[in-house]
Amino acid sequence: MDIRITDIDKFKLIKLNGTIDWEKAKELDNTLKELFDKGNLNLVIDLDEVLFLCSGGLGALAYGYSIINRSNGKLYLIFSTKYIEYLFETISFDYIFKDCIFSSIEEFKEKVI
Repeated sequence: MDIRITDIDKFKLIKLNGTIDWEKAKELDNTLKELFDKGNLNLVIDLDEVLFLCSGGLGALAYGYSIINRSNGKLYLIFSTKYIEYLFETISFDYIFKDCIFSSIEEFKEKVI
């Protein structure tokens, strides 16, 4: 897994790719915590190039969503792959992240920024 962080307006865009196994999930969790600790309360996570996401990765996303929301921030997700869509529907993350999921960065920009 590679993590690339850039800025989009007032948001930090976290672009992930590859396989997110248990060790990489810890890295993702630490990255989200570091961004939060630095005062970044508006995050966008792009999962479009993720090939595999383990339960630890799903946990990192859920924890990130939780701490950001408690601080009146916002965490958005971007994905259009059937694999991620299937995972989210299976564990009801599509309901938890309702109104925070977009199929592309362009759609996110159009509807949020």
